[in-house]
Parts: sequence; C-alpha cells; structure tokens
Amino acid sequence: MNETTLKQFNLAPDEAIGKTVLYRGKKCLIKGVIKDFHFSSMRAGINPLVLFLNGYLNMMMVRVSGSSISKTINFMKEKWDTLFPDHPFSMTFLNDDFNKLYQSENRTEKIFYLFGILAVALAYLGLFGLVSYSIQQRIKEIGIRKTLGAGTANIIGLLSKDYIKYILLANIIAFPLAWYAVNKWLEGFAYRTEISVWIFLVVMLSTFILVLVMISLQSIKAATTNPVESLRYE
Repeated sequence: MNETTLKQFNLAPDEAIGKTVLYRGKKCLIKGVIKDFHFSSMRAGINPLVLFLNGYLNMMMVRVSGSSISKTINFMKEKWDTLFPDHPFSMTFLNDDFNKLYQSENRTEKIFYLFGILAVALAYLGLFGLVSYSIQQRIKEIGIRKTLGAGTANIIGLLSKDYIKYILLANIIAFPLAWYAVNKWLEGFAYRTEISVWIFLVVMLSTFILVLVMISLQSIKAATTNPVESLRYE
C-alpha cells in the first residue's frame, strides 16, 4: 500500500507491515509500504494505491540504458516469443504514456500560441492603418503647429495621447477577464501555480512600448515633413 492508503486505515508506515486490514470486503495482509508517487495526471492528487501479489503477471517494466533501443527491443521480443509463444509481444515506452496524460494541455498551448500570434499581428496591422489614417487627416494641423514653433517631441506627444488612453482602458478591461479565465483553468489541477501580478504588468508595459514605437515612427515622419508640403493649398 502507498502512504495515502495507510492514512485511510489510520496506520503509520512503520507499524503497518504485518497488519491485516479489511479492504473492499476482503481481509488483506500488508506486506509492504511504498512512498507516495504520481501515477496519474497532475490534474488529480495522489490517490490510494494497493498492489496485490497474486502471482499473475500481465505486464513487465524494463529499464533500458537508452542506447541501441532497436536492438534491445528485438532482443526482448525474441526472448518473449520463446518464453510465451501463445501471447503476442506488445510494448510501450513509459515516457510516451506519461506524455499522453498531457496531450490536451500541449494541444491547448499550441492553439493559444497560434491564435495569440494571429490576434497580435492583426491588432497591430489595424493599429498601423489607424495611426497612418489619423496622422494623414491631421497633417495640416501638424504643419500649422510646426509653423507656430511646435517641436517634434510636442507633436509625438500630441498624437500619442489619445492612443495611450485607449490602450490603458483596453488593459483595464482585459486583465480581469484574463485573470478569471486562467484561474478557472488552473482550478482543474491539484497542483497549480499562482497568477502573479507582474505578468500583467509586463504585458501592459510591452504593449505600451510596441504601440509607442509604432506611433512614434509614424509621428516622426509627419513631424519632420516640411510644413510647406501640407499647407501649400491653404
């Protein structure tokens, strides 16, 4: 029995061996105690485990070195076919079996990466177009301000002000929703990490930097244009 099973019988590991307990309607003699270990997905905690020594073998676990895997498998198959000719040889790798426990998580991770990249790319393409259009609409205003003595930094600040407010508002709306969604997903695991505030702060800072770089590049282009070009028809 593992240590979790012993707790159900109120037995300590050092006093359990040799005791007889009633397990699922049968009297069982405890012959050994094993430490708790994970034998299922980490979505669940460590469950009770009882191993019966009934003399019937239907599975073997073999540790291999990792070199010459194909030769090792062929050797085991030959020995198996010699000893058990009536039973077909079938094998799996334990690490593959454990990886299957987390196939859904791996699939979800890839989907989130893909859609996350697409969403960010589309958002920045849209923002690039919106900034370009907005600056084009205000090109005469920029020319007038430059004529009246406004510097490049003043114009960049003027054009960035509205976008910064919208980005801040978007983050304020998105962060609680993201925290709630991730927290609900993590509740499905017996062992989970905590959601740190700094993750959201890093995301917000990265968003501001990327957007400011984009706006600044467009704004500098407009701010350094000769005012005569934008005011020639006024």
